[in-house]
Amino acid sequence: MKTSHSPSTHPVDRHVGHRIQQRRKSLGLTQAQLAEALGISMQQVQKYETAFNRISASRLYELSQALAVPVRFFFEGLPDPGKQDPARPRDGDPLFHPEAVEVLDLFVEQPMNVQAALLRLFHSMDPTRKRVSP
Repeated sequence: MKTSHSPSTHPVDRHVGHRIQQRRKSLGLTQAQLAEALGISMQQVQKYETAFNRISASRLYELSQALAVPVRFFFEGLPDPGKQDPARPRDGDPLFHPEAVEVLDLFVEQPMNVQAALLRLFHSMDPTRKRVSP
């Protein structure tokens, strides 16, 4: 789902929303499944992920439990305060590029055999790269 952010949406809220979405998808959960685990609506999960709604500290704690990550996970990748503008993506982090997020979304939606075939294809394009898994 593509959204445009309001000028008043804080970059940290967008970052936290992106990290929630990233972790949810890496676990293979739908928004509805995460919502059920939290006892909230799927629309509320959507609003958290798009930073349309801010997340309270208690809800962030509940999210960390539901997604099996420490609370600090949601803030990883943010610059130290005062050292870098959080609105500017970190150049070295591919997860801040929309294309990478789109590829990841498409990849996790594929069956395991298709994922394996895609990995073989990518490895054939760069045989010098070391494989992460056997």
